Amino acid sequence: MANAKGSDDILVIPASVQSFILPDQNMSISSFLHFRLPSASITTTLPLRKYFSTDCPPTDTSYLHYLHAQPLPQLAVLQQLLHEVQHARSAGSQSVVYAHADIDQSFPFWILTFWHQASTLLNTQNKWRQAEAFLTKHKPNPVASSFHVALSGLCWSGSTQGFCDWSPIHELANFASRRWLSDTNLNMMLDIVYADEEATSKHSFKTAYFIPLLLIAHDERAKNDYLTSRSRPLENHRKTAPRYFVRRSRLHHFCAQKFGSSSKPRAHWQLFVCGHRRTGRNT
Repeated sequence: MANAKGSDDILVIPASVQSFILPDQNMSISSFLHFRLPSASITTTLPLRKYFSTDCPPTDTSYLHYLHAQPLPQLAVLQQLLHEVQHARSAGSQSVVYAHADIDQSFPFWILTFWHQASTLLNTQNKWRQAEAFLTKHKPNPVASSFHVALSGLCWSGSTQGFCDWSPIHELANFASRRWLSDTNLNMMLDIVYADEEATSKHSFKTAYFIPLLLIAHDERAKNDYLTSRSRPLENHRKTAPRYFVRRSRLHHFCAQKFGSSSKPRAHWQLFVCGHRRTGRNT
C-alpha cells in the first residue's frame, strides 16, 4: 500500500508551483483568456519508452517558465503515459522528457498531470476565445455587449448554478455562438421559462431530452421481438435524464390525453405522433 501511495504522489503537482503553471480557480474568464497555456502538439506518435528517462529531474524550479513554451503531446499518447508511468518507474525511470518536441531535458513525473490539465484547459480556453470573437463581432447588439461585460465578472471554473442540468461554466460559451441548440442550453432556457408562473400556468413545457428518448425507444423497438421482449427503453433511459423528465407512467398518461392511446403502459409498446400547428405567421 505504501508503494502504491508513493506512485500516486509522484503525479501530484506541488502546491508551491501550481499558482505559476495553472490558472487560479477564481480567475475571471477575461483574465483566463490571457493566461498562457502550451499549444497542442501535431507531431506523430512516438514509442512510449522515449518519454521516460533514468535521469534525475532538476531540484530547483528554474525550469517552470519552460512549461508554457513547449507543446503538449497528443491526448491519446498522454493517456497511455499516465497508464504506464508506474510500470516505467518500477523499471528504473526517474523522470519524463518532451519526446514529442525532441527535447532531452528531464522533468518530474507530475509533468504528466500538468500536460493533462493543460490539455483540458486549452480546450476550455478555445471555447471562450471563439465566444469572445462572436461577441466582438456582434458588439453593437446590447445583449452581446452585456454578455461581453459579464466575462470580466464570471469565474472560468466551476459549474452553473440555479439550473436542473449540471453543466460546467464553459457550456455558457455556446450561447455566444451558432451552437446554442444543445440539450443543456435548451434546458437552461426552459428552466428560465419554468420560473415564469404566468407562462407555466398556460403552457406545458417538455425538456430537450423528450424527442431523443422517443428516438431511442423507436430504435430499440426495431431490435426486439414484440411478443417476447421485456425492453422498456423509456424506463431504462430515464435515469440518465434530468429529474424533471416525465416518468413512463406519466408519459403514457400524457399520450393518452393528447393522442387517444388507451392501452396500458406495461402491456404494449406505444405509438407517438408528434407535430406542430402553424400560426399563419413565420417567427
